[in-house]
Amino acid sequence: MASFKRSRWVAVVAIGALAVAAALVLQRDRTARAEPTVAGPPPVRDVSLTGPRDGTDAGTGPGAQRSTGQTGPDRGSTRRAPAVAAAPVFDSLRVQGNKLVDTCGQPFLVRGAETFLGLGIDIGGSRVRVVEEMVSAGVNAVRLIPNVNQLSLSEVDRFLTTAAAAKVVVFLTPNGGRSWFKRSDVRTMLNKHKKWLIIDAYGEAPYDDRNRWQNDVQTAIRDVRSAGYTVPLVVLSNMYGRDLPALFERGAAIEAADPLRNTVLGWQAYWGRGGWYQGQYGMSLTEGIRRSARQSFPIQIGIDHFADPNDAMDYPAAMTAAQTNQVGWLWWDWFNPFGRRDNLTADGTAGRLTAVGREVVNTHPAGIRATARKACGL
Repeated sequence: MASFKRSRWVAVVAIGALAVAAALVLQRDRTARAEPTVAGPPPVRDVSLTGPRDGTDAGTGPGAQRSTGQTGPDRGSTRRAPAVAAAPVFDSLRVQGNKLVDTCGQPFLVRGAETFLGLGIDIGGSRVRVVEEMVSAGVNAVRLIPNVNQLSLSEVDRFLTTAAAAKVVVFLTPNGGRSWFKRSDVRTMLNKHKKWLIIDAYGEAPYDDRNRWQNDVQTAIRDVRSAGYTVPLVVLSNMYGRDLPALFERGAAIEAADPLRNTVLGWQAYWGRGGWYQGQYGMSLTEGIRRSARQSFPIQIGIDHFADPNDAMDYPAAMTAAQTNQVGWLWWDWFNPFGRRDNLTADGTAGRLTAVGREVVNTHPAGIRATARKACGL
């Protein structure tokens, strides 16, 4: 929200008749009431999102009222009208047009990171601490990829509970196959977290075949919906998620294949500075982001340090374009101790961010701290 400047008082000192002094005070009060409130420069944040960032700043929430009255040493303070919290209208996030909206129906712009869990991804032996550190970095969403063949259901439950306590949305990808979603105990557990949950129904297609890809994606959507889940689904694009024109060409049909019309399409915007993908698909990285925002269905992007080995991605430009065009993104990845150069953190903690991590999380004007706004937490 734009900040409001306080009106300036003109202190008038008058020595004279009592009637003259009273007239001056009366005139000053009239001037103060007539002076318009002046809006300051807008910050970098998404001004279309009216909900509070962390659920505690009542002055910026929907229905919140700002006092434009003045206070001073010779005048009683003006009361601020109590904030009115946004009322929930849905029991989970959902797709509306080309936007993802939260439970209060407010546009939700994803700003977060991804990580594997299990398979040696931990901090001092604790896997849940990885999630704790991620959510402490100011993200409003995370993609968690737990190895469900290794981790217990109760541990996955703890991951989701940790994120929910921080009002962070979870994109959940079971590393072990989507048949995991069909287990009755899994359905019961996930239903507890549906307010904060998005299910990844189909990941990066490890091939380049748009007909095959569309069929596989639509099968995955039907498969997950048949298990009774109503939360938003995500499906990633053809060609290891890189094929953006496939989404433009087939996205409307894929969205229509979801009986709930509640699917987000994902583009791994890992197009390096070398320009191969730009040449292959006939557009620049930033043009691709701009065009993604203009579709009739939501497209969310993935951002990385390196698009392919030794081919760096222009991630600052991608973040800037995503903010300008109001496109959600997740960074790959938070922490992988096995030789990755894309990590946001050196040891899994928010206190030891890499140089790239400091830029993506803390210092870039379109980064996480500057633009992430939490979903409605009611």
